[in-house]
Amino acid sequence: MSGGHAHADVMVEAGLAVPARLPVLLTSLIGAGDRVLDPTDRAGLHPLVIPLVGETDGSVIGMLRWPTPDPGMQMPLVRQRPDHPETLDLVAISTDAWLHRDLAMRESAGERLPDALLDAVNAPGELYYAGQLEGSGLPLKAYLLLKVGETHAFFEELVEAHLDKGDETAAAVTADRACRQDHGWARPWVFRAHLLERLGQHDEARDTARLALAEPVWTFGHPFEPLARLAGWQKITSIAYQKLADNADKPPADRAAHRMDQTAIDGGDWDAIRDELAGLYREAGLEGVARLVRG
Repeated sequence: MSGGHAHADVMVEAGLAVPARLPVLLTSLIGAGDRVLDPTDRAGLHPLVIPLVGETDGSVIGMLRWPTPDPGMQMPLVRQRPDHPETLDLVAISTDAWLHRDLAMRESAGERLPDALLDAVNAPGELYYAGQLEGSGLPLKAYLLLKVGETHAFFEELVEAHLDKGDETAAAVTADRACRQDHGWARPWVFRAHLLERLGQHDEARDTARLALAEPVWTFGHPFEPLARLAGWQKITSIAYQKLADNADKPPADRAAHRMDQTAIDGGDWDAIRDELAGLYREAGLEGVARLVRG
């Protein structure tokens, strides 16, 4: 299974293009101490996640199948933690990004990369060669930002570093940039809203919180209630999303999205809504998504 054949089959069934470096990714994750998971065993997982490996703390790293991805968008790697099943964390924007970052970080730590690994990584086309980080002349963080493409968690670290230096302007600018990076993810907006609140910019914090609420709740990466209160909600419930999901006049894919929002607010019992989601996605003409979420 470490070769990724079972995972590739699930991806094809879900109407996805299989990443060329999927076998190398799985091998690299196993080398980091993770164990390969059966991609058909998705009990308890977010309906749009194809599991890859399990981590020692019980978290699952998988690939996210956006129902209607932007053209050319690759599947991101995500993590679902056992203590917070209602939300997903973005691990890497793609298979290639994860591998590229891993290789650069290993070289930065002084490790010599095995030739066999580089050969496997570069078989579909060159991604990284020995000494590439050093040859760029860039510090590691700058290299990752400019050459790889980083997640919002990376930007959050930069923001906190700016704050530690007392540079609130740079912190705010960096948080704003993070919001432009990862389309479809609420977490950068949530983080920026709470940052602006910390900086005393309450009106802008409220407006940013409202922008976060337009994104999937399961991408918040932070508790829902504080953000909703910051946005001006007086009563924190999932009723608004439930009504949207129940509205038969809404497009079926939108209803599915709102049902997932409701479920995220209510604690993340994803198995309870699989059949309903599959029906809605099938009605929307998204048969591959329907087959995946059915489990």
